[in-house]
Amino acid sequence: MGRKKDIKIILDTYGNYLGMEKGCIVLRDKKGNESKYPLIENTVSEIVLNSGNMVSTGLLCSMGFWGTDVLIATRNGKPIAMLKSLDDDCHVETRISQYRALKNGKGCYIAKRLVEGKIEGQKNLLIKYGLEANDTISQKVREIHEPRRSILRRKLLGLEGKFGRYYFKQVFRLFPEQISPMYRSSYRAYDGVNNMFNLAYRILFWKCYRALVQARAHINDIFEAISGSMLQMREIISELKGGLLYLAREMGELKKLENMENKIELLEAEMKKKNKMIEGIEQHIEDRKRAIKKQMKEAEEKFKKYAI
Repeated sequence: MGRKKDIKIILDTYGNYLGMEKGCIVLRDKKGNESKYPLIENTVSEIVLNSGNMVSTGLLCSMGFWGTDVLIATRNGKPIAMLKSLDDDCHVETRISQYRALKNGKGCYIAKRLVEGKIEGQKNLLIKYGLEANDTISQKVREIHEPRRSILRRKLLGLEGKFGRYYFKQVFRLFPEQISPMYRSSYRAYDGVNNMFNLAYRILFWKCYRALVQARAHINDIFEAISGSMLQMREIISELKGGLLYLAREMGELKKLENMENKIELLEAEMKKKNKMIEGIEQHIEDRKRAIKKQMKEAEEKFKKYAI
């Protein structure tokens, strides 16, 4: 007998049926096409069932017997639940190691390496496309020596966010000016580019989530802090948006004042022109007066001359 094939069954579309018939896993799609995987020839390492598909209880019992995890997810891939065998205790050692890492400093080291790795990956992408890469933030991450997890988390998230803003500011230069957004918006984005990034990061988030589930890690401990930070970030972003709206209104008022000042300057220029015209007219009148006085004087002298 040859070596068994290690297969994964992922139903990420809809209308599929997964069941058991005579020692074979049967996969039938919505068009009626059928595929069979004999368990004697194949080892099923993972089954992922997205919402919108059907599965038989016979298959679930068989997977529990063979110790195969069955992950149940929503239509967009968000993990909801997992079916595990009651005899499966392989996660115990992983959980114990995870809890120990919170005490012996390994957890802080791993967190720093994750942030540093993400920043280095973003830097490499900037260099690849000829954009400016900031080397100072990754150096600051390496220089952090903080044993307290709450303070370390705050520092790492601050540096990660700072570099993220710099990174997206550079990346948006690759897009045409007509569609390039002014800033990265991960919450309630209304432009196509930010929504594209949000979708891609959401898919990546659930892939990482699945990987941690498969690694038997305790997800709640990992993502509880992230969720809390995300809520804080959303509150900060909403406050910033309110401040931006206020600034926009103030800028509108300033523009109105600037327009009024421009109008006043134009009026002052017109007044200067008119004043110059008035001065010219007044000068002309004075000249005419002097000319008339001179003519009258000459006429009087002629009159006296003739009178004598």
